[in-house]
Parts: sequence; C-alpha cells; structure tokens
Amino acid sequence: MTGYEKAKFRKSKEWQEFRESFRQMNIDALTCEPLKIKFTLHHVDLNPKNYKELIKEKFLGFNSSFEHRIVHYLYSRYIKDPHIMLRLSKIIEDMAKQNNFKDVKNYK
Repeated sequence: MTGYEKAKFRKSKEWQEFRESFRQMNIDALTCEPLKIKFTLHHVDLNPKNYKELIKEKFLGFNSSFEHRIVHYLYSRYIKDPHIMLRLSKIIEDMAKQNNFKDVKNYK
C-alpha cells in the first residue's frame, strides 16, 4: 500500500469512525493519560497488506506524534538488537539518579 493510498484510507468514514471509537475506549500507550482529540493511532501490525484491518488490538494510541516516532525508531533498533531496551532503561535510570529524580523543569 502506497503512502497516497494510506492517506486516502485515513480520510474514509470507516477509518474516522474507528479512530474516534478507539480514542473513547483507550489511553495513551506510554503516558497512560486519556487520548486527546488529536492523537496518533499507531498500527502495531506493520505489514502493508493488513493496513485496512481495523482490529483494536492491532493499534496503540499516542497523544504525541513524537511518541509515535520514538516507538518506530526503537522498534527498528530492537529487531536488530533486543538488548537496546535494557541499555536505554539503564541510561534513564542513571539520569534520574544523577538528577535526584527531578524533571529539568524543576531546576531554577
């Protein structure tokens, strides 16, 4: 399925109704916050042949397109090296310890 065909499908009534019902029934997969009106619906099944299969279990919602891009990036790395997630977890844990578990916004 081409990018043009995917974009056309995402404008269809079928897709729009599925997307809205998904939003009402789910939360952001990373933050666990309610999905906003403008959220990104992520296909977990990346096979282009299955793009039009609107099965809720094959989707995740993200409130940010950045989150969506992160997941795609990490997936592409993970399939080559599953240990990347362990290293990433260690990096984040070390950062949190170095900063006394403060968000950068909390520094003044």
